[in-house]
Amino acid sequence: MLGYRREVTRPPIDQTAMRARVEGVLAGHDGAWPTLVELLSPHIEEIVRSSRAMGPLRDSDDHWRNVATDVLTKLARNDHRALALLEHWLAANPDKTCSDWLRIVVTNVTRDYVGSQLGSGAPGPGMDEASAKKRLFHTLASALPDGDQGPSHRPPVTDQQTVRQVLDYAAAHLTPEQLAALEGWLRHGDFVRIGEEAGDARDAGRAGERLVRAALARLRRRFAPDSDG
Repeated sequence: MLGYRREVTRPPIDQTAMRARVEGVLAGHDGAWPTLVELLSPHIEEIVRSSRAMGPLRDSDDHWRNVATDVLTKLARNDHRALALLEHWLAANPDKTCSDWLRIVVTNVTRDYVGSQLGSGAPGPGMDEASAKKRLFHTLASALPDGDQGPSHRPPVTDQQTVRQVLDYAAAHLTPEQLAALEGWLRHGDFVRIGEEAGDARDAGRAGERLVRAALARLRRRFAPDSDG
């Protein structure tokens, strides 16, 4: 049938091997990252190619390859911060596996990619670096609630490019846990889900809100001098 791929199901990821290779990457062992990429790449590609999140881009080899590259980029970014959250996630979800975690990561990256491709597109030509930076600061000021508003006041940030700009700026100033919480808050605003992903299964909602509050407070302190300038 046109428009559909014949999906080939691979054997599950070797959980022990994946966790060992992740540990090697986080410990800074030579060659650990390439071996992890070798293990994960075929599984990432399989998830992307079969993902409904790809929508109208599903049948394009170029697009699914781009998403697979974006996933690996996310896992490598900021000294592999995303990988550092794996063990916390597994501890909070004892009935889940590394494969489940990878599928969540891939799905989130896929949605971001598709949103950026189907959105308004890149800014027009002629914008210099100063103008781009000014626009980013305006984006941050608009996205973050002021000091009198808590995280229950979530701004309607639906543009995936805007979300990426905010998170790229925040990555340099937040802890991995705070960054993950901020990302969850901007994307879906579900405190329970944020707390669970952070590893607190007992009082996930309150834990998620605490993390978001801490992230917003730190980001406001960092952002204030820039906006004043």
